Amino acid sequence: MIIFLVPTAVGQLSGKTVKVKNEGFNGNQVENFPKSSLKKPSSEPGVEKEVEKKDKDGVDDDMAQHFILNNIAFNVIQTPFFQQMIRSVACYGPSYSIPSYSTLRTKLVQRAKKNVEEYVSTVKESWSLSGCTIMSDMWTDMKECAFINVIAYSPMGAVFLKSFECSDASKTGLFLRDTLEPIIEEIGPEKVVQLISDNASNYGVAISLIMEKYPHIHRIRCAAHGVQLLLKDIDSQIPWVKEVFEKSKLIISFMYKHGTVLALMRESTGNKELRKPCKTRFASNFLMLKSILEVEDFLRVMVASAEWRINRHCRSELGVMVTKIIQTTEFWLNGRDVYSILKPLIIVLRLVDGDGATNPFLYEAMERARNTIIHRCNNNPAKYERLLQLFDSRKEANRLHPVQVAVAFLNPCLMYEGKISYNQNDVQRAMIYITKSMVPPNEKKQFGKEINVYLDKEEMLFHDFSLAIIDCHPRVWWNLHGNCVPMLQRIAIQITSQPCSSSSCERNWSAFEAVQTKKRNKLSPQMLEGLVYVRMNSLMKGKSREIEKFSKESINLDKLLEIPIDEDENGTEVEDEEDERMEDDADWLHRELRIGEYARDSDSIQTPTYGGTLSQLRNLSQTPFTHSSTSETQEPLDIND
Repeated sequence: MIIFLVPTAVGQLSGKTVKVKNEGFNGNQVENFPKSSLKKPSSEPGVEKEVEKKDKDGVDDDMAQHFILNNIAFNVIQTPFFQQMIRSVACYGPSYSIPSYSTLRTKLVQRAKKNVEEYVSTVKESWSLSGCTIMSDMWTDMKECAFINVIAYSPMGAVFLKSFECSDASKTGLFLRDTLEPIIEEIGPEKVVQLISDNASNYGVAISLIMEKYPHIHRIRCAAHGVQLLLKDIDSQIPWVKEVFEKSKLIISFMYKHGTVLALMRESTGNKELRKPCKTRFASNFLMLKSILEVEDFLRVMVASAEWRINRHCRSELGVMVTKIIQTTEFWLNGRDVYSILKPLIIVLRLVDGDGATNPFLYEAMERARNTIIHRCNNNPAKYERLLQLFDSRKEANRLHPVQVAVAFLNPCLMYEGKISYNQNDVQRAMIYITKSMVPPNEKKQFGKEINVYLDKEEMLFHDFSLAIIDCHPRVWWNLHGNCVPMLQRIAIQITSQPCSSSSCERNWSAFEAVQTKKRNKLSPQMLEGLVYVRMNSLMKGKSREIEKFSKESINLDKLLEIPIDEDENGTEVEDEEDERMEDDADWLHRELRIGEYARDSDSIQTPTYGGTLSQLRNLSQTPFTHSSTSETQEPLDIND
């Protein structure tokens, strides 16, 4: 008698019966096994569980083979699309038949494109009310092929419109104008509110030419790009800020260079990780410093322990320098000062770098940041005056567009509470710009009357119901309660529905590159264009609900830092590759750190001697270290606020 052993997991995935080919007879017979017969007898406890576990291991092995042999990135397994595919196959059962190569590249691609078109059509319909923002960027792949990508952004989501290869073209302003104008005509010029670009001169020329033809369309610079440049200026041009960041990087480098040091740090901090900086994201320095300040007391206790003193890495020159930095009160005082002064700027960056209609909140966030710096400058001009100069110079270079000032004035919550007034010169200039560029000549008089209704806070507009929800997103408020001032309502909805940065869409360029592989470039141009369109819009469809959510809710600037940050290259795992910045290289330290006595007198530094092990000293962490400064009174600082 021949016995067939069929894994229980397969029986569970199938329907009522599992068919198994009987190779033991003549190769053509098929035996039908009821689902119940697949289970092991209950007299053998634990066998069924072991078989299931073995089968799971086999499936995992097949999965690993699939990723390895097909050269698929391992992080694909974390994507919701891959996980949904696995669930769908598991729910269908073992009778699922894999589609052929021809079916996949023709029928299924067309079906995917049809599904994407439904999303695109829904978003485009919303442009009649909210308008949209055109984002265009020039992008070069690893083979030096240049592309111009065009995206339309609105509260209902983003839409990838077109990609143009321009490797052989001269990227002049006229060329870009001729590329963008047909897209604007296809959308409908009346539905395009603004264009976002970087500071490239060719884009400036192109958009200026477009604005001559369509005066109601305006150009704004990417706010996220401007804030990042300001943070770069601060990091490179203010010595005491740069010194804090360099010392923080030294701490991070040393902690994650050696396994024994890392294990001791994790034990001391309760497995809290420190954030690593990223060379191209200057805001990561702030997150790095914040992570260190949060565990100050734990680090002080750690370097005072016997475990730290007996560790050979901690006795090296680099280890001794890190020890002294952690024990120096000046580092923690300056670190908290840097945190306090940069926090408002990071809030601005988190605002503009996020999803949704963020335009109504940019003006308030920038004013908060500047007022914080002015307050510090009044108390200590010598220390903070240069910081204020950098802020104002960047504000001028990447200045707020008049529309971004007007949209703040049309935020009913700010205007009604007196946080912004028409008497301000910049507000008056902004409203004059709106009247000139967005209101037809024969409607200007009526528009002025409607502005007066808003300025006078008349009850027809500011009644009990509208006041009850005045703190909602401005575009929602105007849509619900602006019917009595229809012309102002239309303009207010359009300009409050726009973003102030293109960074949320620029994150998709890596997805664009994934389609431009060597093998896929052998496909016909039409097929390749279809794949790009489907992939990009499928990803944007996945983000559309989040965009819509943030475009309905008012943004609380005080709580922006509480929003979780997606892990990226700033992850906290120990790197496999050697990092030359982590070497115990005294020459590199002297050259890069330039931190006074630490570099000049490194030979004379001795590790302080303390009594007690880490466990004996740990109770010290319950009493936070206090600081005092003779140069300036330090305000209490809550790192977690």
